[in-house]
Amino acid sequence: MKQLYKLFRAAALCLAVTLLVPSLLHAQKRTLTAHASTTIDNFIGGFYTSLPASYNSGSQSYPLLIFIHGIGEIGNGSAAALPAVLRNGPPMQINNQVNYGINANFPDPVTVNGKSFEFIVVSPQFNQWPSWADQVTALNDLINYCINNYRVDASKIYMTGLSMGGGITWDYAGSTSNNRIAGVVVVAGAASPSPGAVAQIIKYHVPVWATHNLNDPTVPESATVAWVNQINSGGANPQALETIFNASGHGGWGPTYGAPGIPGITNSAGQNIYQWLLQYKRSGDNVVIDNGSTTTQAPPTVSAGSNVTITLPTSSTTLTGSASTTGSIASYQWTQVSGPNTATFGNAKAASSSVSGLAQGTYVFKLTATDNVGQATSAQVTVTVNPAPVITFTVSAGSNVTITLPTNSVQLTGTATVQNTTLASTAWTQVSGPNTATITNGGTITPTISGVIAGSYVFKVTITSSTGTSTSSQMTVTVNPAPVTSVFTVSAGPNVVITLPTNSAQITGTATLQNETIASWAWKQVSGPSLATITNGSTSTATIGNAIGGTYVFQVTITSASGKTASAQMTLQVNLAPVFTVSAGSNVTITLPTNSVQLTGT
Repeated sequence: MKQLYKLFRAAALCLAVTLLVPSLLHAQKRTLTAHASTTIDNFIGGFYTSLPASYNSGSQSYPLLIFIHGIGEIGNGSAAALPAVLRNGPPMQINNQVNYGINANFPDPVTVNGKSFEFIVVSPQFNQWPSWADQVTALNDLINYCINNYRVDASKIYMTGLSMGGGITWDYAGSTSNNRIAGVVVVAGAASPSPGAVAQIIKYHVPVWATHNLNDPTVPESATVAWVNQINSGGANPQALETIFNASGHGGWGPTYGAPGIPGITNSAGQNIYQWLLQYKRSGDNVVIDNGSTTTQAPPTVSAGSNVTITLPTSSTTLTGSASTTGSIASYQWTQVSGPNTATFGNAKAASSSVSGLAQGTYVFKLTATDNVGQATSAQVTVTVNPAPVITFTVSAGSNVTITLPTNSVQLTGTATVQNTTLASTAWTQVSGPNTATITNGGTITPTISGVIAGSYVFKVTITSSTGTSTSSQMTVTVNPAPVTSVFTVSAGPNVVITLPTNSAQITGTATLQNETIASWAWKQVSGPSLATITNGSTSTATIGNAIGGTYVFQVTITSASGKTASAQMTLQVNLAPVFTVSAGSNVTITLPTNSVQLTGT
């Protein structure tokens, strides 16, 4: 159902041309108003209304007559297209009488059974010939618009149409919405009967008067004859009326409705179509004769129940209405007045009905109760649908982590943000890595990872809500290998002592290595009394030559493949050659007979 209250407000801004002249039959004036570019439905973009002369002088409700034009009057409802609707039928009659002062035989008021009536006449312009379902929807939207914006007697709603409009009228009369109307007049209706439509007309007692030209080359009169025969043979009450004009051509609307110089047809009781329609009124699923008597029974008292507020995802509620009367309630009818979408009623014909398919926003629903004498009263209820609570359900696996062996375990710190829902489970899993790690407490947000080796691991945490919604996040654990211990030292060997004349010595360095390789050796003299020679100075064992007495210091330096260096020194002591002399002692003189003497050498 369309949001018709919005359309009513918009209509005030659209082109509305009211043509008023003194009525032929009244001192007061009936109106004729063009509502151009006023959208009622996807298929109705404009319409005419004609209100009774007495409409603004009281508060009573009026019968509603809806006229549906033929295919030649299709238009978009604009100010340029809409006047085509005035070519035929009641809008033509009213336009002639109101705008031009020409009597076109539209009775105003209409007297039937001693009671005087004035119609509200609404003539929509269809922008195309809709499908059956779209026809019914469009006309329901139009009826709802009229009820919401004009004082319509809901028990006296009538429909008439010619050609295409007659076919649409047949389709609506045979629809499940036909208990909204109290009678139809179909002129050259372009539709064929179906068992379902005929049964619906019979079930809800829709009065039918169908007319047709005998020799119609466009819509054969046999279609009208078939409709009436099937309705009447099915036991319709009241029986359908049929008038076949002895005329050729696609027409019959002039003599049916009336036109300038042409009075409308009458039935055997002398009633024209307007009087014939007005004798009926809708009472629930039945149609009764409106005899014009004044009832002393008060209209029903109706309650649509208390206003309701629900919050999505709940999208349905129960409307609890009630009605009371001094007589009896003949029928209930729930309708949607407004709302962000079209809701679905569980049982729109009961005092209480479920309503579903609700979206966020505000809905207004109306309950109309009709009593046993046809009096109808309505009440409204508001259903407010709040938006669903904002659900926050996110997870973070936490920051990436780096550890270095021999440390091979780490605690992961994830975080979950949960709002307006319930956390049902947490699960950590390993996505990748050089081996399968051990996950301890993997059902919590802060598990421990162990048994890792050097490499990169990816772990994923997944949280799942009580409604089955899940979300995930990943993080990386980088495991560095254990640090490598590097040993790179050198010894120049023990100090060496030589004595001249030995003037050379071999010196041997030694290197201590771990996770390193030697790229080069280099011996050099640091100090000494002379510049000695160094042979094989680029090896671990070098030979020192040409040394003289004194102390020498030699240094060995090793260089690794990675560019590291290490040095050590040693001392070469060169002693002087030993001094070796002898003395025979002092000369000695002796005198004989001493013939011996002791010599003392050194």
